[in-house]
Amino acid sequence: MVVIAALGVVRYFIRYNGIEAARQLLPQSVPEIVMFLVLSMTAGFCEEFIFRGLVYRGLRRSARPLMSVLLSAGLFAIVHPPISAAPVFVLGILPAVSFERTRCLLAPMLAHMIYNAAMQALQ
Repeated sequence: MVVIAALGVVRYFIRYNGIEAARQLLPQSVPEIVMFLVLSMTAGFCEEFIFRGLVYRGLRRSARPLMSVLLSAGLFAIVHPPISAAPVFVLGILPAVSFERTRCLLAPMLAHMIYNAAMQALQ
């Protein structure tokens, strides 16, 4: 879990401080494509585990599905940069609904990983 958290920090540096800041944190032997894939997968796995696996399930114990979906999506949006809060809020609703219907984290995790990979590829 520590390795996943460390890779999440590196992903943050890449996204907000540029690839060169992150490069200084990793050995020079790590290929760019490996870093790209691992960071895309790490964030999707960790964020979905936290926000759908822990937060949503916890909210769902004491609240109705709609309120749980909206609150978990709101918390998800808050931890992202303010400029992306509105779209991230909407993107937080979809995996929560998926998780509510299937009770499986695999679909939200895969969707999140694909979305992160696409966004990194576009940058």
